[in-house]
Amino acid sequence: MVRLFALIVLLAVGQCLPAAGSLLKNRTVSGSGAFVVHAPDASLRGRIAREAERSLDVWKKTIDSPVATTAPIVIQERSGDVRPKGMPGTKITVFALEGGGTKVQLDLWDKNASAPDVLAREVLRALALHAIYRDKPPKPGAAIAPPPEWLVEGLAEALRGRDGEVPSGVHAALLRSDRPPSLGRFLKERPEIMDSRSLVLYRAQAHALIEVLRSAPDSRRRMAGLLVNGSPSGGVEGILAAFPGIGGNESELTKRWTLAIARISMPQRHSSLGVQASNAALEEMLAVAVPSDPKNPDAIVTRGAAALPAVARTREGNRLMRERALECIALEFRAHPLMKPVVSEYRRIFMTLERKPKAKVDGEIAELERLRALLLQRHSEVLDYLNWYEATQLEDDGDSMLEKMPELPEIPPRTDPVTRALDGVEALGW
Repeated sequence: MVRLFALIVLLAVGQCLPAAGSLLKNRTVSGSGAFVVHAPDASLRGRIAREAERSLDVWKKTIDSPVATTAPIVIQERSGDVRPKGMPGTKITVFALEGGGTKVQLDLWDKNASAPDVLAREVLRALALHAIYRDKPPKPGAAIAPPPEWLVEGLAEALRGRDGEVPSGVHAALLRSDRPPSLGRFLKERPEIMDSRSLVLYRAQAHALIEVLRSAPDSRRRMAGLLVNGSPSGGVEGILAAFPGIGGNESELTKRWTLAIARISMPQRHSSLGVQASNAALEEMLAVAVPSDPKNPDAIVTRGAAALPAVARTREGNRLMRERALECIALEFRAHPLMKPVVSEYRRIFMTLERKPKAKVDGEIAELERLRALLLQRHSEVLDYLNWYEATQLEDDGDSMLEKMPELPEIPPRTDPVTRALDGVEALGW
C-alpha cells in the first residue's frame, strides 16, 4: 500500500495544534527537549518520548542537524480521536510559522503506529523533514519534498541492529540473489509497496549505504548538506556531489556499498532465546485487537491471534501484516528450536494476510494456537520434573569433593641408580 503524505503549509501559529486546548493538559517534553508528546495516557506519553529520544540518538550520530528546544517536533497520539476518512495511519505536517521558522508535527492516528518499529521510522522521517526545512520554511502552497526512503529505512535499520533485533543472518539469507545489487536501481525502489521479504533486503541495502557514507570525512555535515542543498532522491549523482571524497564515480561507490552489504551480512553469534522468551516475543507480535463494530465503543473486542484476520481487513492492516511478517523473519533466527516451527507458521500467515486480507486462515490460527499451548505445557512439565529431581534425588551433605576423595596409598621410595644419583647431587647442595 502506498504511503500518503499530507504535508500542509500554514501561516498561523495557533493552527499548529488543532486540538491544543485539550492537549495542553496531556503533554510530555522529552529529555533533550527536541520533542513534545501529546497523548491522554501518561505512560504512553513517556514511552513515545523515550522511543523518540532513541531515534534522535541515531540521528545525531549520522546527521549534523539538531532540533532546537524553541521549536521542538510535536508528536500527537490521536488513535482515540475520530479519524477522518482517507487519513493514513501516520501523518507528518510541516508548518511555516508566522514569525519565521518551521514546525514539524507527527500525528499517530492508528493505535499500532506507536509501536517501537513504526514510531522510530516516522520520527526519523520527521527529523529529516525538520532538517530540510529548518532554515528555509516552505512557502504557502509549495509542494513538500519528502526525504529519501533509503535514509529513513537505513537509519531505522541501524537502530534495530544496535538493539540486536535484526540478526545479520536475516540479511545473509536474503542476499543470495541471481543478480548483483545495483545502487542506481536500489535508489529508485519504493519500499512502501514491497512485500515483507523484499523490504528486509531493501533495509539491509539502505543500512549498508548509510555505513558507507558514515565512513566519509566530515560525514555528518555532508549528510545534512545532502538533505538541505542537494536532491536527496536524485540518484547516485546527488550522493557523489555531496560526498566527493567517497570514491569519485558510481562504480567505486557501488563497490564500497556492495562490500558494506557483505560486511553487515556476515553471520555473527547471537544468543538464542529460551522457550519462554521466544513465546513472549511472539505474544508481542500477536498483541492486536479489533472491535466487532468500530462505531460502537461498547462492542465486543477480539484480541490476540484470533483478531488477525479482522485486523488485516482494516485500513492499516496491510502495513501491519507486513511489519509483523518482518518481525517473524527476524525472530526465526533466534527462537528456541521448540518454538521455531510455530514462529515460521505465523510468518507464513502474516505474509498470506498481507497479500490476501480476506484469506480464510481462522482454522490454521486456531490449530497453531492449540499447538503452541501444548508445547508450552509440555515444556513446563519437563521443567517441573527437572526441578523436582534436582530437589529430591541429589543428595548434598555439605562436604566438598576433595573431602570425599579416598586417601591415596603411600608411594614407596625409588631405589634405582638414577634416583640414587640425583639424591646424591641434591644432598651436595645442588
